[in-house]
Amino acid sequence: MRILAPALLLLAAPALATTVIDPAGDILSSYTGPPRASLDVLVAQAHYLPNTLRLSARVAGGIPDDVDQLYVWGVNRGAGTPRLTGGTPPLGAGVNFDAVVVVRGNGTGSVVTFGAGAPVNNPLPPEFITVSGSGVRVFVPFNLLPSTGFDIADYGYNLWPRYLSGSNTQIADFAPDDSTFTASAIPEPASWALMIAGFGLVGGTLRRRRLAA
Repeated sequence: MRILAPALLLLAAPALATTVIDPAGDILSSYTGPPRASLDVLVAQAHYLPNTLRLSARVAGGIPDDVDQLYVWGVNRGAGTPRLTGGTPPLGAGVNFDAVVVVRGNGTGSVVTFGAGAPVNNPLPPEFITVSGSGVRVFVPFNLLPSTGFDIADYGYNLWPRYLSGSNTQIADFAPDDSTFTASAIPEPASWALMIAGFGLVGGTLRRRRLAA
């Protein structure tokens, strides 16, 4: 067991992504927009690439090419507050954020940060966004999400699809419900090499034990 321990430690490298599974059919009772399965989140993910955040989701139906259909990721960089509780009806008591990443059904999007002054809106290049079938993915450079107190590893995320902006009655779902989750890092190439070496060490040790037996 002492021989295997180093290899097992190598295999305990960071997970590829943090995945949130959201129940199907849990559309908010306050939602008054059009009934669309594409507004029902099934899976939300967040993970880190070098200098870049990748956010992705899968929903219960095909996403229409519609500028009014929005996927909003709230981001808590350290100064997040439950901003949606001030809307009508008040929602998201546990969803703290001080920035949002917005992706529209037509493949456009932006990053909006909140601070002491007016919100700052940074449009994202279309090549950073993929909307296909029932999936949506967006890459966000970290320089568009500067810290307001947290280390990047501690940023919190929540995804809420909505139809149109404005009233909270247009928010269809939260993933996760009334809370946030943090992202995981993708291992760097050196980490991948260590992980592969770990697999090799485990395999070699098992082969030697079989030969000895």
